[in-house]
Amino acid sequence: MAAADQVGYDKAAVEGAKDVDAKTFSFFDEGQAYVETSDGDLVLRASLIYYVDGGKITDGTGVVGRLHTLLGQMTQKV
Repeated sequence: MAAADQVGYDKAAVEGAKDVDAKTFSFFDEGQAYVETSDGDLVLRASLIYYVDGGKITDGTGVVGRLHTLLGQMTQKV
């Protein structure tokens, strides 16, 4: 499966996914937040995950913004 197709599949598999741009989506709930994109043949995902009793995400939009920035830096380096 091509990277862009994989990202599309992953986006369709999660309820509540939000588009960041044409090839990038984000998701967050109380326990996790991530941003996923394709870059050429690569699928890249930046995540923050709280495991059981590890904490709770209270500013999902802010966390997604920071993860999107991180993802942008990753694609610059790859």
